[in-house]
Amino acid sequence: MDLLKIVDGKLVNEYKPGRSWAYRGPSIELLTTIIKKTTGQSVADIVKEQGH
Repeated sequence: MDLLKIVDGKLVNEYKPGRSWAYRGPSIELLTTIIKKTTGQSVADIVKEQGH
């Protein structure tokens, strides 16, 4: 998974394909926002509730 970030208002990959990965950036922020709006809970709260 390549890391997407915003540079000068444009969405770009932080790493070249196949070089590295990270779970952060606009795509993850969007996903966590969707989860919070649809469930009313943060991802951290859901993980705690599930006992992980």
